[in-house]
Amino acid sequence: LGAYTELIKLHSAHFQAVDRYSYFAQVASLKLVGGGFEVFDRVAAVIDTIIDQVDPHDEAAVDRAVAAIKAVFAGLDWLPLPFRDILDGKNHLPANKLRLRLFKPETGFMGRGSYRQHFFGDRSLADVVWAFVQEELKYSRPSLALKHRLDYAAKHE
Repeated sequence: LGAYTELIKLHSAHFQAVDRYSYFAQVASLKLVGGGFEVFDRVAAVIDTIIDQVDPHDEAAVDRAVAAIKAVFAGLDWLPLPFRDILDGKNHLPANKLRLRLFKPETGFMGRGSYRQHFFGDRSLADVVWAFVQEELKYSRPSLALKHRLDYAAKHE
């Protein structure tokens, strides 16, 4: 979850930035986990406390700790859908990562409230999807191969 939120923040900062300086201002608080989202830090502290207090040799205590951690995650209204699926018993993320339910307002991948504001600012769902599509196209294998061929041809004229 920490790596996921960090990745989301890096991508969203990239398409929200108007120049290098605004980009660096947005990512200055990142620390390789949590995406600079303060709520994530509080959740991580609660989970760390639960883990620190459990006796790993006491099976019942471990089961209670696991249940407590799942309850913490279940109480997060901003938890991304794939992570909710794992809490509900799925043991893997879907192969097809682009599903219609991800685009639902308020419950889709953009979330709501402070999560949405932190990661996506005032951007609409259409803005975010368009930015991600542009990134996918820009860095797709065919686009990079074409760019490489054009650069090579320009250097060897």
